[in-house]
Amino acid sequence: VESPPQLTLLAQNTFGEQSVNSCVVDIATKALRKPGNVWLPKKALVDGGSAILVAVPPRISSTAASTVSTTQRKLGPGGVLVVGQEQISYLSSTATKDLPCRQTLFLSVDALPADAESGLPRYLLADDCGNWHMISFVTDNTRVTALQRIVLGTTSSLANSLVYLEQGLVFCGSAWGDSQILQIHKEPVPNENDDAGDELSIGQEMSYLSIFEEFTQLGPIVDMDRVGKV
Repeated sequence: VESPPQLTLLAQNTFGEQSVNSCVVDIATKALRKPGNVWLPKKALVDGGSAILVAVPPRISSTAASTVSTTQRKLGPGGVLVVGQEQISYLSSTATKDLPCRQTLFLSVDALPADAESGLPRYLLADDCGNWHMISFVTDNTRVTALQRIVLGTTSSLANSLVYLEQGLVFCGSAWGDSQILQIHKEPVPNENDDAGDELSIGQEMSYLSIFEEFTQLGPIVDMDRVGKV
């Protein structure tokens, strides 16, 4: 029997404390109810600056053949990633893993292709300083043991939206600067914003990002009208 849709909610009380709760959608009665046999987060209280929830699907076996059904390839329950300003947390029914970070305001997030070793997706986060972060999961054979964060590089435009395209290409939509398509490299490359020139020099900054295409920002346009004859 197919499981009912499940919602994870981020709430805040009058004291500023934030918590994560879960409920399911009863299709028959069109109402919300407490979960029965579906997962509840092991930890309720989260970082008080949290503003983003990201659903993490169940682990998928990296050795399973493409002919094996999705149900057979699932290795344990999924969970939710809670993105705060000073901490990123992974919550599931069996584990809670926290990743402290310097105070950062994250603006957007998108999923990257699943990691070949863990079978879990990686997540791309962009902050208010133009930095791009990749969050991945460290696992053993059965469970998530830790979170890992890598700073991929810094972009010239703040990303209000991120959309992974294919082959390492990501669209960065910006409300304040030029929108861009960026390439994520497997190995660091010289930073395009560095003034050292084409030749690699000592102390030159490296980055996993490079600009593939750029779209000139036309905003903010509040109004427009025709002037003169056509």
